Amino acid sequence: CVAAELASARQRQALRLHERPQGHKKMLYQLEYQISLDQISDLVFSLDLPGNILYVNRAIERVLGYSPDTIIGQHLTKILTAESWQTVQQIFQSHIRFHREATVPLSFIKADGGIAILEVKAIPIAQDNRIVAIQSMCRDITEKVRLEEQLKQERWQAQILYELTAILNQPLEPEDMAGACLDKLCEVLKVPIGHIRSFDPSSETASLIAG
Repeated sequence: CVAAELASARQRQALRLHERPQGHKKMLYQLEYQISLDQISDLVFSLDLPGNILYVNRAIERVLGYSPDTIIGQHLTKILTAESWQTVQQIFQSHIRFHREATVPLSFIKADGGIAILEVKAIPIAQDNRIVAIQSMCRDITEKVRLEEQLKQERWQAQILYELTAILNQPLEPEDMAGACLDKLCEVLKVPIGHIRSFDPSSETASLIAG
């Protein structure tokens, strides 16, 4: 996982820098840490508290289609949907400002205009016990969400078919059967029965035009 890779990278860097002069350690640590992040397949980025992107690894090219140079310095809303930005603000208030990590799915705007859904783990970065930045590790779950939504839709359709079949198998008069089917459709479509403008059982048709 990404967290394990980052921990391993930090450990390797610490060992390599142990014998170096103190004046070089910080600069080399930052350089090697950035190189390690660029080798990670998942998207990693850092934000300041207003939401400006301080760093993003090269995985953004594959995941969202942007070059890191065009994104660093931009506000997160350049690549995040408005709804997901509201979620980020809520997460900051409920978790980040209390030094707590949070994991949440967010919708990102790709360079080609498409939408990618990423599972984002936001980690507060503190200095002198004060939050100064946020590091985020992102896993692309777009396909997983699509398949889950497709399965949910198929189950919903199967349930409707089952319930309508059950109604059709009842010993009802045609008018009563048509009315029962209409009631079920109104329930499924969440259309109040009072909004049905016209219904003619003899023609077996109904109008679902709201009044």
